[in-house]
Amino acid sequence: MKIILIHPNNRLRTGLRRWLEKHTNHAVLLDTSKVSNLAKEIACYEPDLVFLPAPEADKPAIASFDQSGKYFPNLLFVLLPKTKDAMHSIPQLVAHAENLLRELPPIPIREPEEGKLIVFADPALKCKNSEEPSSNGFTDEENHNIQTIRYIQQLQVALSDERHAKAKRYLALLRRDYRRIRNLVTSGICSRASQIALLRDQIGRWMTVLAHYIPGIELEHCPKAQPISTAIRYIHHRMPATYHYPVASILMNQIEQDIWGHILQVVVPNEAEPDPAGLELRLLGINEYLAQVTEAQIFAFEQFLDLNSEFHTTDHLSLRTRQRLATYFRFWCLDLIWADEISLPVMVKEVLNGALILPNTPVVAPSFRKFLEMIASYGENRRSF
Repeated sequence: MKIILIHPNNRLRTGLRRWLEKHTNHAVLLDTSKVSNLAKEIACYEPDLVFLPAPEADKPAIASFDQSGKYFPNLLFVLLPKTKDAMHSIPQLVAHAENLLRELPPIPIREPEEGKLIVFADPALKCKNSEEPSSNGFTDEENHNIQTIRYIQQLQVALSDERHAKAKRYLALLRRDYRRIRNLVTSGICSRASQIALLRDQIGRWMTVLAHYIPGIELEHCPKAQPISTAIRYIHHRMPATYHYPVASILMNQIEQDIWGHILQVVVPNEAEPDPAGLELRLLGINEYLAQVTEAQIFAFEQFLDLNSEFHTTDHLSLRTRQRLATYFRFWCLDLIWADEISLPVMVKEVLNGALILPNTPVVAPSFRKFLEMIASYGENRRSF
């Protein structure tokens, strides 16, 4: 068992820890006189048994606290008085606790309940300036205006030429193909170099889903959602220019920079990759992340473009809806738009009704011909780089 030991009597606590070390294989993960937040320590150490002081009791006992039982239903608590005499009952209490744990029914498999998630963070995660937004030289009002323009651009593009419907179909096809790729990779049927190449190509396809919402992108020059043949597939050693085209087009937008740093490191292959297995795991992680982002993108625009959706008809969004919308706004660095929850639906309705239009929408993505010229200007091959 994993044990947390909390008691103000140092002699009792020391004697109990020594007895446990001598007579059992149980591990004492935390040994302290007091804690400021019991729930936090339980969540951190995930014990099976917790020893606590019981000021008003004269005999040791096993109990379950109502509040803690709500969050930790299968956790046992041993309440000890402050006197050292409690040591005489420890062997029986530990044996009784072991029997109770063996008799506990397994925790049922169930979906997490929708509600507020209580998160305790390790103090080491609270680095200096970690919560401060990065400065780009603009004021908050200027940043809000820039984000508004970028957001309205995406809405207008989604409405034009059935872009959203095309993105939705592209993702449906891509989903099926990615399941096949993932099975190929995890089963090890093909070589590691081939697995890395397949995963790298998939990044270009995920980006194509997102590129459907970028002004100026020429979708006909982006990779197809699935290979032309279901039985024949070509594995590229280097991503062709058609795969880099949507990646570069999205790079020209302001998105989450930390993510882009990792994506850029893996889309261009390194001839002398020192750790192929590590690269494969990173590519798998990036693919899984982009799968979540593209799902959130489609879900968000389903909400934005349908006036009868939850986004437009209620002031209290469900947890699932809020999480997916937050994923979308975070990826595109539209945090100031997302924070203004009151005026956001109003702005979306104005765009849908034609009352709010950007008169001269700048072309964000280059043409494919221009993109090839950019590659050539860097002295790279037109087919791949």
